[in-house]
Amino acid sequence: MPLPIVGTLFYSGPPLHVLHDDYAKQGRIDDRAPVVAAAEVDVDAPPATVWRLLSDVAAWPSWNTDIKSVTLDPAVAVDAAFHWKNGASSIRSRFAVVAAERELTWTGVSTGIRAVHRNTLEPLPGGGVRLRSEESMAAPLIGVIFPSGVLQRSLRKWVEQLKRTAEAA
Repeated sequence: MPLPIVGTLFYSGPPLHVLHDDYAKQGRIDDRAPVVAAAEVDVDAPPATVWRLLSDVAAWPSWNTDIKSVTLDPAVAVDAAFHWKNGASSIRSRFAVVAAERELTWTGVSTGIRAVHRNTLEPLPGGGVRLRSEESMAAPLIGVIFPSGVLQRSLRKWVEQLKRTAEAA
């Protein structure tokens, strides 16, 4: 059931450990969060190529112009931590799902904002893969400062840049 507008304005979501274990690891974002968006694109490249680019987290800045740096602690694995800078935001994240050629999901926190970001890969008949990226963000007043439309544009850019890089590989 949707939250009333006042509840949405001040909704901070579940604690980060609950968001990580009970949402992200279970294949879902926080659909009650005030900021929610998704983007998908069909990529004319094998799932292995898309997966290689997506799971090589340290190399994200090479194909995503918004990402400035990534520090991985120690590798891409469930519950492993990584720190990254996306635009002006410094984000502390942990992987929740690492399923080769199927899903890479993490939770993250930045200045009190708690997020779940899921990326799923679906093989297409005849080759290629459908890449879907979805995210939820929760914090008091986040919807006023960073509305869903802004997140939507960011996710669209994420999938389009990944598509372009995978298809050129």
